[in-house]
Amino acid sequence: MSSVVSTAPVRPRQRSRRRRGAVATATGGYFAAYGAAVLGVVGFFAPTGHAALLTLAAALLLALVTVILLAVDAVLPPREAPRLA
Repeated sequence: MSSVVSTAPVRPRQRSRRRRGAVATATGGYFAAYGAAVLGVVGFFAPTGHAALLTLAAALLLALVTVILLAVDAVLPPREAPRLA
């Protein structure tokens, strides 16, 4: 039996907060894309022109914001945890 305790590396709060923001934006983009697809299919049976296009534009905008947030997260170095005196 080993007496070594394995601990996961501690990540700074700022980095996880940035990553959570990117994931939340990606989730919103996914739902907007899903809504645009549903409105596109419904468009075969009923007029949904502007709503479908606006939802698709929102999905594309959220995808762009997600890419920017992930790029910023990759470029910025993680903040160091405060050191104890």
